[in-house]
Amino acid sequence: MSFDYFLMLSWAYLMVAVRVNAGSWKLILSQEVDPAGGTGYFPVTLITDDYSQTDPSINPFSIINAIDPENYAVGTNAAFQFRLRYNDGYALSNGNPFDMTWTQESWLTQTSIIGSSLGDHSNECGVFRGLARSDADVYYLDGNGQPTDVTFNCRYFSVGLTQSAFDTGYYDGYMITDPANAIPNAIYATKAELYICTDAECDDSSPIITSTATCDESSIATFDWDDLMTSGTAKPEVVAFDMNVDETDLSLNIEVQLTLEGRSSADVDDAIYGTTYVLDFEDFDAHADSIAQPGTCQNRDADDFTGAFDTFWEYSLSPVDDIGTAPYLAYPPPGDLWTVSMASDNECGAVVYTGKFTWNDL
Repeated sequence: MSFDYFLMLSWAYLMVAVRVNAGSWKLILSQEVDPAGGTGYFPVTLITDDYSQTDPSINPFSIINAIDPENYAVGTNAAFQFRLRYNDGYALSNGNPFDMTWTQESWLTQTSIIGSSLGDHSNECGVFRGLARSDADVYYLDGNGQPTDVTFNCRYFSVGLTQSAFDTGYYDGYMITDPANAIPNAIYATKAELYICTDAECDDSSPIITSTATCDESSIATFDWDDLMTSGTAKPEVVAFDMNVDETDLSLNIEVQLTLEGRSSADVDDAIYGTTYVLDFEDFDAHADSIAQPGTCQNRDADDFTGAFDTFWEYSLSPVDDIGTAPYLAYPPPGDLWTVSMASDNECGAVVYTGKFTWNDL
């Protein structure tokens, strides 16, 4: 018996790539306030770019100040795609939910909204066009930014309530809108969640990522299929491989350490192709076999591949925590015969698959 490893046309170690058009929603700010108890408010240092909370389980949470916007700008206009949701998407006091998706060319901390897919942001109130840095220390961001005409500085659609908002006693939560300029009738929310699309284009069905990145995108390997097939360059590295038979229980034990690959490129495209490893004792025929129907000895479990095809190719920038979990099916739960983890000496670069097959399994 042998277990060989090659790329593409091997019968044991295969890498599969499929073009992926959908990204994931990455949580970059969440906050739930208790106006009566005064809890859940951001410190004012959020406004001065000195605050970043890396644990999304802690309320309030924000990593906006720690983000490099260039990692998320997509398209010819280098726009960002955001999603803002109040009160978990449930109906507000006016009976309507607020869960909005849009793109804008300006980054969140700029003072005005530029290039919004929701229309031109001129001096206006009550219409959501995007987000920009608020002019007041009670809010971090709002839907008006810092308008040239202070008449329209209404600070609706706010995100990031600070302690100053509680101290003033004026703000009962996130002010969504203020009908007819009548403050007592304003629509408020007590919870806000802000997401950014990680890659290409997201929609309501795109998966949500709540873990915080521990690896830079630049540290995740990538390669070009054309270069690989024509010249053999940039081949994903097999860092280590070992196979042995344990005579005490007649089991075959395999350990393969491979480079952690993100998206790959081909046909002069950017790195937009979802990539995954298939480890098996049989050939994988791309024309006849389905990635969603793994064989009994593969390093994946069929039960995890029941959703949309685009969701099969996600990977995490926190692989130590997320490798082998269902939201990240580029490195999926490995089933009963394999385990998967990150190498202890290369937590952002090398993934370790370990398989144990008994006589009966084989």
